[in-house]
Amino acid sequence: MPSDQDFTTEAEDWKKKGNEAFGKSELDTAIQAYSQGLVQVDRVVATPFLLKTTLLSNRAACYLKQGKVEECKDDCDSALKTLEHENDTKLRGKLLYRRSKALFLRANMPHRKQDDDLQLAAKDLLSLLSFDATNKDATNLLNTIRAQHAVETKNSAKTPLSKTFEAIKKKDDKMDHNLKVLLGLLSNDNALSSMELGRLSGVSTLLELAADESLEAKTRQLSLQCLSCAGSHPPFCRKFMMEDDVQVKLSDTMIKATGDAKTFDVTIGCLTVYLRLILHLDRDDPDKDIESTSLLKDDAIIPGLVEALNTHDISVIRVAIDVIASWLAGKDLVTIIQASLDNFVDPTVPVELSKTEMHLLKPKELSRYKVRRYKTKLRNQKWALERSEAFCKAEGLDTLLACALGCEDVNFRREITVVLAKVISVLEDEEGEDEMRKEVVKNYFHVVPRKKEKEDEKKEEERLGPVIEEITDEDEEGKVVDVEEEKEEEEVVEEKEVTPMLMMQRAELATVLLMVDPEIGGWSIGRGWPGCEDHLVRCANSGNKLAQVLVAELLAAAASIKTCRPTVANWVGTTDMKLLVQHTDRDIRTASASAVAKLGLGEEQTEDIDIVSLLEAACYMLEDDGSNDPKKAEKMDVNIPSAKSGATTSLERGIEVMAYLSSRTIIKEEVAHGFQATPDSEHTGLELMVKAADMPSAGEALFAFGLASTFQMIAVTPMTLRKEAFEGKEVTMEQYDEIKNMQKTEEEKELETEEPELKEDNPGQCAKRIQLMAKANVPRALVQLTEGASDKTLEQVILALNRMANEPSVRGTMIQQGVLSSMIKIEKEEQAPSELRKKLIRMIWHCIAKMLITTNPGLLTSAQKMGSIKPLLKLVRDVNGTDFQKFEALLALTNLAASGDDTKNKIAAEKGIPAIKYEMFSDHDLVKKAATECLCNMVPNEKFMTLLKDVDELRLWLALADDYEANYECARAASGCLAMASADPEVANTLVNIKNFKERMDNILGCGSLEIMHRMLVVVQNLTEHGGDLRQKAVEHGLVAFAEAYADSYHDGSKAEELDLPEQDLAVMHATIEVSKEIVRNCQGSISQ
Repeated sequence: MPSDQDFTTEAEDWKKKGNEAFGKSELDTAIQAYSQGLVQVDRVVATPFLLKTTLLSNRAACYLKQGKVEECKDDCDSALKTLEHENDTKLRGKLLYRRSKALFLRANMPHRKQDDDLQLAAKDLLSLLSFDATNKDATNLLNTIRAQHAVETKNSAKTPLSKTFEAIKKKDDKMDHNLKVLLGLLSNDNALSSMELGRLSGVSTLLELAADESLEAKTRQLSLQCLSCAGSHPPFCRKFMMEDDVQVKLSDTMIKATGDAKTFDVTIGCLTVYLRLILHLDRDDPDKDIESTSLLKDDAIIPGLVEALNTHDISVIRVAIDVIASWLAGKDLVTIIQASLDNFVDPTVPVELSKTEMHLLKPKELSRYKVRRYKTKLRNQKWALERSEAFCKAEGLDTLLACALGCEDVNFRREITVVLAKVISVLEDEEGEDEMRKEVVKNYFHVVPRKKEKEDEKKEEERLGPVIEEITDEDEEGKVVDVEEEKEEEEVVEEKEVTPMLMMQRAELATVLLMVDPEIGGWSIGRGWPGCEDHLVRCANSGNKLAQVLVAELLAAAASIKTCRPTVANWVGTTDMKLLVQHTDRDIRTASASAVAKLGLGEEQTEDIDIVSLLEAACYMLEDDGSNDPKKAEKMDVNIPSAKSGATTSLERGIEVMAYLSSRTIIKEEVAHGFQATPDSEHTGLELMVKAADMPSAGEALFAFGLASTFQMIAVTPMTLRKEAFEGKEVTMEQYDEIKNMQKTEEEKELETEEPELKEDNPGQCAKRIQLMAKANVPRALVQLTEGASDKTLEQVILALNRMANEPSVRGTMIQQGVLSSMIKIEKEEQAPSELRKKLIRMIWHCIAKMLITTNPGLLTSAQKMGSIKPLLKLVRDVNGTDFQKFEALLALTNLAASGDDTKNKIAAEKGIPAIKYEMFSDHDLVKKAATECLCNMVPNEKFMTLLKDVDELRLWLALADDYEANYECARAASGCLAMASADPEVANTLVNIKNFKERMDNILGCGSLEIMHRMLVVVQNLTEHGGDLRQKAVEHGLVAFAEAYADSYHDGSKAEELDLPEQDLAVMHATIEVSKEIVRNCQGSISQ
């Protein structure tokens, strides 16, 4: 019966014939050839998805040329469904284009067209352009479809949208219903419907409705929602919302709406429309120079933003800070715009080229690309600076600060803090001038840091030459120093009366400055804030929750800055500050716990802090994800992209603390065994971390790295980490310890004690933790983190999975939770890996190997078995792989090869036989043994059997079987291979014709190993069963006589009992006796002759 490989080869031949016919425009012949190829593909057990998709795609191209649009569309549908198993964007692009072309042609066939043909064609083209934005054919066809749709719409004045819009303008009692219908139409077909709305003068009408105070607030809100939804289509904003009066009307409506709580939803609606303008109004023509002037009217938006912040309404403020973050995005503007586009491809948005794509550009093109990117970045930063200056002058910063201090929700306060940091961070131009930032600092602190003047002095010194002076610690950048030092270098202003409110303002602003600029942040808690420590202690002891939270947040922010940590450590070491870690309020305790964790648990100032209290605080933070917070206001039902920032939510902070704590054995044990923040907590700390990984886009989140790091730390012992630290070094861990020991005096040796962490943890405890992690779905959580993960995060994820796979009892669970499929997918999608990615891919290969060493292949899907073989063979061939990695890869291949002919054929098809054979000559005994056993399991694969029919190859295997004294395990495997392979008459014939066959067989049968002897007696049995010359050879070489003598000696088994063999050997002994008897029976006629 033909094998899968035969069917695949025949399908490839039909594809080539079809391509040749297509090139000659013999379309019917090509269609017939591709169809025959598909018939062969469908006979393959393990479907070659890429080949099947290619055949369908090629046949669809033929149908399209013939005008058979239905057949073309059907083939494209089938091919795209099949392509879900592969990652081939080029082929996907061809299929989407062909299907859209077929739909477009059908839309122009009156007797066959369907109502949604144009929309479906446009959808396919938009999907294509989402990953191939430079496809000119797709762009031209999309423009043609849009033009046709516009003509059809114009010719038909009674479209659903135009009817709905006419009904809205009547302002009757059905207006709310009609606005909802309009919103639905815009949502379903945003691109086409929004442009139709613009042509119907929808902008002015909807703005008038929003400004009409006689209407219900809900009606006004719906009109703004419709306008915002239409504005999410960039061309709509640039064509119909460019007039200055649009922004003025929006601002006026927003300001009036802020005066009444009943119309706050109208304020939110105005803000969301403004957000669309911020994202889509300013665009640069790719063929022209970048625009230097923004179309946004800052003098219109700023008063509205300030009034929105003054509402003290959390829902209004939340949307307002989103708007501010995008408005001041600066160099991140393009990223935010791209995130807001969803599936729409806007050719006016600059596309960031990869390194590979840049290498393909010509020198002039590359130069133009880099210059334009640089100019765009400078322009966007300049706009952000100008806007922030104007915002601060309009008391926007003061209002934001008041919002932060007036907010009871600690998570929301952090969001405001991040936006405050954004406002201040952009107050610095490309030359480093930060005068406006200094003015902001001056309004709240004691003196202004002379950062710029110091830099100028430094430059002057460099110009004059070296100057000899005393170097002090205070010259270190970002160092916190006393207020009395270097007064002559600073502009001193009159100190204000330090009220409790001013202390809290300084604490919040200092936190912001630490996020923005470590130097100015360090100054703000040093020279800039006289008596800072005393004031912070007063706040900590005030009993005012807000003051205490602000102090804790400040400590956490300062502990993130290396140069501030000594000062923070001294503060935390005081009794008053230590009490914050044990505070009854969750927010205070968690923030201060974060500070302690960052400082390090081994510091003198923090060593007496209860580590379990910190773990409890971390679990509190993980519980507080905001999802069940009743105070969290609902936003309008529109997609508002958030600015990318370094925000630290409770969840992120909790994982950060967990990552710091997870180096301690006691924490690993507590977390793995179900630690909870309180007895009433719904979830354990481990379950909360798994929940965090289940969040949408968790792999891209800020906490992903810390979460993966925590998981991998729980799954390892300190001793293993220490051994890993010596990998690749010139000395081993044992040699290093010996050298260190030689350098110690006798007194030091007597006083020396083993590190407690190394003593407290052991492999047994670690194995139990891994079992508990698997039970809590940690492997599935780690798989979730691979989606969109950075290289560093992915490294931690794969390291964690490797550590877990070291425990045999959880390997099956890991596969069930999707680890194996995920590893195969990541490995398969990697095309041009960097050095770090190469290391990660090798780790993935090793992870696959570990999982498959002991897992029953019968429990795997066909895709998992087949998909694992290529990565495993790559690891076997990898010159940079370790012997241990190759050993485990070979064990996994041995396991897979034993599962059936399909896996054997796949190993052979991937040219695995020569790769495995090469490892039979490895210097490492375990690798040599594993390779021999793996090839042994390849019997009776056709290619391997053909190899064994070569006399030189078989001589090698016989020699390996005879090498039992030097390498028993290899001899055992080789004898097993010969026992199975000799069942083939051709192999048996080659074997007996080896020159020294008799001598080898005599040596092996007399080796004294029952197991090897049993296998070689099976070889003799096979020779006798083949009959003829082979049986005669066995008789002539004395092999049958040996079997007869052996059977006579032990025929009844009683003598074997006298040898006092172990039970296992006794069973093998009986088996050898039975085989010997069978040999004698097979040759009774020959012996008697």
